[in-house]
Amino acid sequence: MKFASRKVLMIATQIIAASLVLSSVIEAGQTVDAINSVTAGDNDSDSEYGNFECQVYQTWVGNQCIRGRDKVMALAIGGNNQAKCTVAIADARSTLDNIGSERPYKTDSKTLLSYLKSAAADGITQCELTLGKLYWNGLLVPQNWKLAVQWMQRAAQKGDPESQSGLGEAYFTGRGVTRDLVRAYFWFSLAAANQQYYAKLRDSVSQQMTKDQILEAQRLSSSWKPSNSTK
Repeated sequence: MKFASRKVLMIATQIIAASLVLSSVIEAGQTVDAINSVTAGDNDSDSEYGNFECQVYQTWVGNQCIRGRDKVMALAIGGNNQAKCTVAIADARSTLDNIGSERPYKTDSKTLLSYLKSAAADGITQCELTLGKLYWNGLLVPQNWKLAVQWMQRAAQKGDPESQSGLGEAYFTGRGVTRDLVRAYFWFSLAAANQQYYAKLRDSVSQQMTKDQILEAQRLSSSWKPSNSTK
C-alpha cells in the first residue's frame, strides 16, 4: 500500500495550520449568536483584551468580552449546549494550537471533554470538528482515527470545509478508513468549493489517480448535497 507523499503531507500541514486560525475567527461569531440576547445587556468589557483576543479564543459575545465570558460559562453550567461548545472550543484551542496558553474559561480536561462531547452529540458542527481533531491527534483523549473520522464525517456532511479536508486526508493516508484516492479527491473537492486553498490538496491527490478515478470523483462531488441538519 502506498502512503501519502511527503509533498502532499507538507501542503496538508500548512493548510490545516492556517485554517485553524481562520475557522476560529469565523466560528466565534456563529457559535455565540444563539446566546447574544442573554448577554446583550452586559455593558462591562475590557479594552485591554480587545477584538483580537476575543476572536482567537472564541469568547466574543455581541460587543462584550470579559463579562460576556462569565455569562457564557454560566449558561454552559446550566446545560446550554451552544455555550458548552463555545467554552470547550476556547479552552481546547491552546492544546490544538500547541501554544500552551492558559485556558480562558479555566476548565479542567474532564469538564472540557464533557462539554465538547455534549455539544457534539447535539449536532453542533464546530464541536463535532473539534472533537474529531482531538481524536485524530491524540490530544486530551487516546488517539483514535476511526472516532476522529466519525466525528469529522458528521460535520463534513453539513458542509464544513475543514472537516471535509480532514476526511480527504484520512482517505488519502488510510487512517481510520481504507485508503481510497477517489474519496480523498471527492472530499478535498468539496472543501475547495468552500475555501479555494484546499484545491492544492485535491490537485496533489489527482497526480496519483487515473483519468477514470478523477472522473468518478468529480461525478460524486458534483452530485453531493449537504445534510439539512446544521447548528
